[in-house]
Amino acid sequence: DDAAWAKTKSDVAGLSKAVLMGLAMRPGADAMAKYRTDKNPANCKVAEDAYMKALQQYPDGAAIAYGLGSADICLYKVDPPKISIGLYELARAVAIDATLGGTADPKPIETYFVNTYKSYHGDDEGLAALKETAKASAFPPADFKIKSLTEITTAKEEEFKKTNPQLALWLGVKAQLADTGGEAYFEGQLKGAGVPKLKGTVVEGKPACRSKEIFVALSDATKTEISLKLDVALTGKPEAGTEIQFEGVPAAFTKDPFLLTMETEKAKIEGLKVSPCAPPPAKKGVTKKK
Repeated sequence: DDAAWAKTKSDVAGLSKAVLMGLAMRPGADAMAKYRTDKNPANCKVAEDAYMKALQQYPDGAAIAYGLGSADICLYKVDPPKISIGLYELARAVAIDATLGGTADPKPIETYFVNTYKSYHGDDEGLAALKETAKASAFPPADFKIKSLTEITTAKEEEFKKTNPQLALWLGVKAQLADTGGEAYFEGQLKGAGVPKLKGTVVEGKPACRSKEIFVALSDATKTEISLKLDVALTGKPEAGTEIQFEGVPAAFTKDPFLLTMETEKAKIEGLKVSPCAPPPAKKGVTKKK
């Protein structure tokens, strides 16, 4: 009857399409199988070309998109820009049919996609949006790109250097001092050399009143990293928590505990606040016995 014929016709059409898609995918699958044996990236390129052609014929093929994504991720080792296309195609496969046409367990497919994305990008930010974008089109836009963790970190560092140049300078110096060759770096390059103006927070003075040494925190507002040896004593007590800017010449260094000692002039410290010293307690008179 008509209902049975409609069902049979649909079943046969679906089976025929699956067979044709399988045939279109075969060259790519064979090339990837060969790559897994000989580890020759040239096979990944063959697979990419084959899967690309197949996906143009069958843009709704999740298994084809997954195959193309896998081939491009393989090519990433020799052609880094391929990773963006590879992740896009994996996202499309997961978004339209993570079972890859009923041929795979969806959980490992999704896990592989998520882990690969996070390994390259650093976290899952943008992952959901990528799936939505990939779901709408078989191929990414011409200028499509997913930033790597290295690119993101570098961009953040450059922005940090622009907005916090003094702290960025200090963190660079501190990193070299804290490294395994820190003492050699200090003796060979830093000691006696002029250091550009730095910004920090006063922790305390030594002695507490009429200080000749000021302890300063830079990357942490409470942890001393630099000791400023002054040319003359202060007239009072340096106020803790005050932000100052200063110049100085490195004179000594200890790695543990970390402390860079710099010699400077009082006049080269900007923003320093000094409060009067508390008067000494009055001496109590001695009561004589009658």
